[in-house]
Amino acid sequence: MLNIQTIYNEYIRYANRTIECVEIIKNQSVLHYWIYNYQGNHFRVFDSLLDVFAFLNNQCDNNWVADFDTEEGLDSFLLSITPAH
Repeated sequence: MLNIQTIYNEYIRYANRTIECVEIIKNQSVLHYWIYNYQGNHFRVFDSLLDVFAFLNNQCDNNWVADFDTEEGLDSFLLSITPAH
């Protein structure tokens, strides 16, 4: 069984931008991803909090795992993740 839950949600700079940490659990394996949400219509997925900080500080502009223009695309990606055993 796949379980996805939000660990925390932080508003950054303005109310229309958030960073959300999600935990994905399947068969006792756990993964964490950080999702940058820009105005609810663009999402970038990171697998490291350091990569999020680098992105926010304009130190790296392509260090994300995936990006989506719809919440449905993001949801499909998260549901397709298979943690290693």
